[in-house]
Amino acid sequence: MAGNNPMTETRGRSFWLRQFRLWHWVSAAISLAGMFLFAVTGLTLNNAGLFASRPETVELTAMLPADLRAEIAAMPEETDAPVPAAIAGWAAEEFRVSLTGRPTETTPDEVYIAMPRPGGDAWMAIDRASGDVTWSVSDGGWLAWLNDLHKGRNAGPVWAWFIDLLAVACIIFNRAVPASLFNGADYYHSGGPVLKQGEVPAILQTGEHVLSRAQVQQLNSGGGIGGTTDGGGYQPGKQIQNNINMTVNTPNADSFRKSQKQILADADRAGRRASRSND
Repeated sequence: MAGNNPMTETRGRSFWLRQFRLWHWVSAAISLAGMFLFAVTGLTLNNAGLFASRPETVELTAMLPADLRAEIAAMPEETDAPVPAAIAGWAAEEFRVSLTGRPTETTPDEVYIAMPRPGGDAWMAIDRASGDVTWSVSDGGWLAWLNDLHKGRNAGPVWAWFIDLLAVACIIFNRAVPASLFNGADYYHSGGPVLKQGEVPAILQTGEHVLSRAQVQQLNSGGGIGGTTDGGGYQPGKQIQNNINMTVNTPNADSFRKSQKQILADADRAGRRASRSND
């Protein structure tokens, strides 16, 4: 059976690494935006007197058609069942509101449908005797809407799931360390109190090393990595040099040329062993 292609495996790992970084960045950005939203609305909720909103209410009335009054009269005297489909269709045309599937508070005198929403309220009342219909909508403005989102009030199950996922994400990304931990840390350039373009935070384990841009450029150009572990510790500025001695016995030059690939492979393995011994 043919072995796995190292290049294919490397490309696969690189693809998933890029995807992981992308989704890590996206999820962190969403978490940051959510934390900012909840911080602002927490301030407005705790200081409601300073950020009071004045809701605006619009109330409309209409008369239920005679053929639909019979359907209202046929409903049980007390139930929470939705209104019949014909009445829901009439309300959609008359008030541009959907009553389909909404529970009612039905009494012998009235059918009441509550439709609360973030930042406001809405309801419809149908008089069972006269057929009078009242439709009322209250809007508290964008601030009341954001405050209700903060509390999860009348925001629906999807928003409730989002709040739960945001809480979990914030716990995951809140792996913070005190700034004093970095006192005396090595600097590869001057840095500053905030990250600038091209800078990233890093937390390393003992025995891990970081290459400066100059060292990376030197490595890409075919040179060494510009550091060594002589004396038991990493010493920047010193070149790692591994000397590999090999003896090749061959009867003639043609045999040597035919064996070049095997010789290079052996040299590569020897070089890798030497590099690991320097770690």
